[in-house]
Amino acid sequence: MRVRVPEIVADPDAEKRRFKPADTLQKEGKIDRTTIINFYDRCVETLNSWETRKLLQEATKEGRDAGALSVAWQREIFEAVGIEQELGVMTLNRLQFEFPDDKGLFLMMKNWMNACQSSVGGAIQHLDPKFHAGEASSRRIAPADELQREPPVDREILMEFMTKATEMMKSEETAELLNGKDRKDIDALIVNWQRQQLEALGIEQELGCYALQHGAMVRFTDDEEYMTAMRTFYVSCSVISKKLGIDTPNPPTDQSYSHSKKN
Repeated sequence: MRVRVPEIVADPDAEKRRFKPADTLQKEGKIDRTTIINFYDRCVETLNSWETRKLLQEATKEGRDAGALSVAWQREIFEAVGIEQELGVMTLNRLQFEFPDDKGLFLMMKNWMNACQSSVGGAIQHLDPKFHAGEASSRRIAPADELQREPPVDREILMEFMTKATEMMKSEETAELLNGKDRKDIDALIVNWQRQQLEALGIEQELGCYALQHGAMVRFTDDEEYMTAMRTFYVSCSVISKKLGIDTPNPPTDQSYSHSKKN
């Protein structure tokens, strides 16, 4: 017997929603291009926000499904821009038929899909305490006396972090500390040390992880120096892997950084 999985929908109680519905909702017919663009813009802005990251982390810690929560918010956004949620979902499913030659719209869809994936993945990837920087007394890298806890993080600090983290990954000291450890311990230590490096530069570790991803996804997509530093930072993980003869670890601080307005 097949078990029907309940469909994820926006909360029927408008007062409980994160995004309130418009007074009037379009329930049939073709949705105009401007409204679809408005939906994509609102979604990408929301999914890439610091507020969303914190809400997804809180939900995960409470045992709720972060992915389902993200979908519910997006359905709320449909109704916030005046489109009944089911009509909105159906429109996205047939977008290639409604606007077959609209490259701009399909680029926006790609950006939206990237934001959907990276926002949830980035928020929940390293919630396990073993990935956190740990108590100051036991750290490899001591934290600053004061930590920034709200965005934005200065570009110069992010660039400095990527330079220092890359140098650390390539160092003989790092290779010696990781030598003989199994893959899971290596992944955890890499993330741990890089989060320590963020706090050594005065950035609270969760904010730092968010700021790095947000920089690559939103703030600095046209900044070739930043994007090159980000790629170099990620590739540095493979350097230590080759030294130790293991597979390349997963990206240590966050997930996708490949999004670009130029794609």
